Amino acid sequence: MKLNKGRVEFQCNDVLLERGFYWAKAMALSYAHEGDAVGEWYEASLPGRNAFCIRDVAHYAVGAQILGLDAHNKNMLRKFAQGISASKDFCSFWEITKDNVPLQNDYTSDSDFWYNLPANFDILQTCWRLFLWTNDHDYLHASDLNAFYNATVHDYIKVWDKNNDGIPERAVPGSRKGIPSYEERDGYGTALMMSDLIAIQALAFDSYARIHRMKGNDYLFEKYTRKAVELREYYDKNWWDSDTNRFCSAMFEDGSFDSPADGDEDVSILPLYYGLIINGEKLNGELERMRGCDSEFVEYLSYLPEVFYKYNLNEEAYKYILRLTDPKLKRREYPEVSYAVIAAITIGIMGIEPNAENEMITTKNRLSESVGIARMDNIRVFGGEICVEQTGNSATELRNRTGDRILWQPVFYGRRAEILVDGIALDAKHDRDENGEVFSYAVIPLENGYKARAEASKPEGDTV
Repeated sequence: MKLNKGRVEFQCNDVLLERGFYWAKAMALSYAHEGDAVGEWYEASLPGRNAFCIRDVAHYAVGAQILGLDAHNKNMLRKFAQGISASKDFCSFWEITKDNVPLQNDYTSDSDFWYNLPANFDILQTCWRLFLWTNDHDYLHASDLNAFYNATVHDYIKVWDKNNDGIPERAVPGSRKGIPSYEERDGYGTALMMSDLIAIQALAFDSYARIHRMKGNDYLFEKYTRKAVELREYYDKNWWDSDTNRFCSAMFEDGSFDSPADGDEDVSILPLYYGLIINGEKLNGELERMRGCDSEFVEYLSYLPEVFYKYNLNEEAYKYILRLTDPKLKRREYPEVSYAVIAAITIGIMGIEPNAENEMITTKNRLSESVGIARMDNIRVFGGEICVEQTGNSATELRNRTGDRILWQPVFYGRRAEILVDGIALDAKHDRDENGEVFSYAVIPLENGYKARAEASKPEGDTV
């Protein structure tokens, strides 16, 4: 067992939430393994396959990091990166077993295998996201990962982009090789591309840009940041259906789109999760439809808490965390549920957002009404650990055990005049988030081994 495996702890005054956390922790850790031929790994596919697939690993990775499974994450992502080849059209293996071979259900030969086209992009953006959490520079410099990143943004797109629009497309209708989405239902079997592919590609371009900014390459940073913006603008302009005031989910070979209909909200979750929608009014409409999402697939439902926390819909996020941890939920034992719950509680309820680019940890104070106080300890960040305690909507405490000095940015929503740090009043700084909501913050240097407490004055208004 790894030194930090499973050390994270959580306490709060909401018994259902606390029970949900410890159920999720135990369930997730039961899927984590060491000592097999593939190395450190956790089950990230249908239970019983003894394997991990790309979509699932990308979604589980932050939850796994919080649980201390950073070695597992890096090992599995590198296995995917090492699996890329020209003979597979610059795809990797979709699913790898504990025996370090591709799962036979999904792979027959280099010309006949299962592959969802968002996959390469998802690996790339996940590696960047894990760098932000770990400060592990292998994610920036390891030769196998860099070869994968470069092939993904160049060769992979070149091979799969049939109409030269810069976006990969399905080559053969109905084929299992080159499914243009993570959505695999037969009703989309003839789709040329789907919205989640565009969403994940845009985020991968952002990630590739920021990797190169860390290396000092401003040209590639600007180039791929611009490409990401262009993809989101293309989607906003061309995939909006004015008759239904909704985004379409699929484009077909003749250039036509599907007609959005009530009851297909689950297909719209991933564009929200990956930040594809840039228009505020359209975004709010999509979020409103998500409030009552009742998908029969826990895979889709498991994304919703993070989606709602991303857009400050805290009560809705809290509701879906309790739904995912409800013992009556069908297929609750699917590994994705437990890993997603761990991530949602940490990122959402505790508001923790590490950023290794500037060695800063942001905490957002946004407890649900039923949660008056919450504390999480032994959270795996930057190669060490932190402890965070949130009290009401106006106080946060952070203890730094990362092994090095960090910058801490406590965030409180609303315009606050002052933030008291260990009793010393600081003039609060103010900004707006991507939803236009005003927040107040301070930036506090915090040495390893020390803690600090930030308390915000009462909100005054909403003008920056």
